[in-house]
Amino acid sequence: MSRAAPVSQGFTLAEVIIAAGLLASVWISLVALQLEALRSSEAALDQIALIDADADRVLLRQTPLRPSDSQQGRWRIDYSDDENLPLERLELWQR
Repeated sequence: MSRAAPVSQGFTLAEVIIAAGLLASVWISLVALQLEALRSSEAALDQIALIDADADRVLLRQTPLRPSDSQQGRWRIDYSDDENLPLERLELWQR
């Protein structure tokens, strides 16, 4: 009666390299997705301005923020077309 050849229990170097490559590929994809979600949320946060118009109420506005030309770190929002706000122009400190 002949005996069957023993089956190896280990992995070859090629199999380990392929598995590591697949894991790295999945990890890189997940990191890329998280970075894209972070960019999207930052863009959304840039569109939302919390404004304390008269110290009693906080207005939540979706308005593009633009850096002021005069000072770095300041933001300017032009509300000249808004009838609800008494201010024509409001400057916020960048957070």
